[in-house]
Amino acid sequence: MTKKPPAAPNGLLGSSILYYVRKEDHPVTFVAPDYAYDMKTVESLLGRGGRIISEQQSGSDCWWFEYGGVRNTIADAQDIAFELKRMVMGVWNYIKNSGKFDADCSTLEWVGSLPGKRESRRMATEYMLAGEDVRSHTQFADGGFYGGWYMDFHPAEGIGSAEDSCIQIPVNVYSVPLRCLYHRDFPNLLFAGRDIGTQRDAFVSTRVMNTCALSGQAAAALAWGCLRWDAAPAELAPEQIETIRQTLLREDMFLPGAVNRDAADLARDAAVTASSRYSPPAQPGPGSFDLALGGVHCQPLPGGCRGGVPGLVCGTRPAAGGVVHLAAAQPALSGAAGRGTELGTVRRRKPADCPIPFPGGGTVWYAGIRPCAGYRPSAGGKPVAGCALQPG
Repeated sequence: MTKKPPAAPNGLLGSSILYYVRKEDHPVTFVAPDYAYDMKTVESLLGRGGRIISEQQSGSDCWWFEYGGVRNTIADAQDIAFELKRMVMGVWNYIKNSGKFDADCSTLEWVGSLPGKRESRRMATEYMLAGEDVRSHTQFADGGFYGGWYMDFHPAEGIGSAEDSCIQIPVNVYSVPLRCLYHRDFPNLLFAGRDIGTQRDAFVSTRVMNTCALSGQAAAALAWGCLRWDAAPAELAPEQIETIRQTLLREDMFLPGAVNRDAADLARDAAVTASSRYSPPAQPGPGSFDLALGGVHCQPLPGGCRGGVPGLVCGTRPAAGGVVHLAAAQPALSGAAGRGTELGTVRRRKPADCPIPFPGGGTVWYAGIRPCAGYRPSAGGKPVAGCALQPG
């Protein structure tokens, strides 16, 4: 992952065909069709740019089975589809018959017929959403829907590329203006989906299905407004655009930065009452668990040892041995594997920034945040990451 977009592409985002796998209770044979990639070809495509396969992969796990970005994704759609089918059948044959996977009882349940097309045409609209709008989440007076997917760049060569299968740049939720759905020179035409008006570095985020669906809802609301006031989209007055936005809000559209000012919206005066109350059980009492079994404690903290950056503390298992005692008064994200209740998971194991001596030898390491309160280690044990242990 990187914060720097790749260089301007020589092609488009490729297309993909997905497949589904089912596990049976008996062995299932697979004979590859003559057109499938042979095993040597499949092996040459794997292991580059994070492209790995497993007998457990299925459905959207195989999004990187990608091809066609260097071709015309409209005119060559049939050829692209056939090449993707060759790829899928070759990969599945490799999984079933290479002897490298536990796939004897797995069967190919479904293969897509039409490729999922990531990119083709985009329309020149009244406003072309830019990558900078996505990065800085620009507020628009006519914001009609939102996006929030990564700026997600794929190499045009798809599975044949030695580059990473994708470069994903995280973004915050951003607004997309209604002006991306029309052009004043075509007053009776609205766009929705992947063809809306975006520059390419914005398109790589707006292209995903959720955002495409929201653009359809926004386009429908805009069409309603045009019919109501008998006006083309570019002729709508600011107060009419705001009425459309308020309608979208009432119909459950999220519009970043928008405030519900619709006096006719009964939800503004709604109140919530409860007929009963549930009190969760008390936290477990003091106890202990073996660190060799693994455990976790995550808790937000206000400062750290490098610049006071807030963060989460997460403990992980030691190399061997040791027992940690868990105090009773802990937040709900406390837990232990092996004994007690599993209430959290470790998602980040960063190299240590700050060491703390550990009684009985070894060191407790943690990354830029203070150690958790409420834990105290016994002698022995040698944690290798995290900071769920507080020195005695």
